[in-house]
Amino acid sequence: AIFLATRLVEVERAEAIFTKERESATDDEAKARLLWYHATCTRQREDVEEDAWLEELKTLAETYPEAYWGGVARDRRRALEQKAGDAAIPFRSTTLDGAPLALADLEGKVVLVEFWGEHADRAAPFLVKLHEDFAARGLSIVGVAAVLDRARATALVQASKRSWPQLFDGRGPSTDLALRWGIERLPEFVLIDRKGKLVLPNAWLADAAGRTELRAAILRALSAL
Repeated sequence: AIFLATRLVEVERAEAIFTKERESATDDEAKARLLWYHATCTRQREDVEEDAWLEELKTLAETYPEAYWGGVARDRRRALEQKAGDAAIPFRSTTLDGAPLALADLEGKVVLVEFWGEHADRAAPFLVKLHEDFAARGLSIVGVAAVLDRARATALVQASKRSWPQLFDGRGPSTDLALRWGIERLPEFVLIDRKGKLVLPNAWLADAAGRTELRAAILRALSAL
């Protein structure tokens, strides 16, 4: 349906498919999932208002607040409006080693969340140096491995000498936290202060200037009372 609507521009056929699937959905989880994909489809269409998909996310979050995709839609809308100083959207996930990890577990730490993938892990040497320099002063790095295969993710972590926790759910770029936090490019970074507030909502270390900015922001966050 998404291909029909966005590539072949056969919107009526696509909507008919979505309608049929919604009518046959038997529970709220299935219905919420369909609304999520419909919103994704709407976002890619050029024949609707630019923010139409945001209204669909709002409807999804309000209609199915207890469903998984309803929660994702709620967090995604919040993420799109966040700025420095806002409270970070909490997460609770599982690491590559199978251990549970939540943002609340890192209370009192300066937290750098690193979103990376198989072809987007070039920042590893810089991060290893950050970890060596600042871990003892209160910096915690948390990786989000946007890789599909667990064994491959493990091998990449070992090869890059990442010694910090790696969240992993096997969903690649569509990993849960990336969807909730609105992360759409890799690698990308989010810096959070000791009080759980955003310092840098979306940092991209594309050049030396970006790395210098992030290092300076970490130093300020570590020094703040």
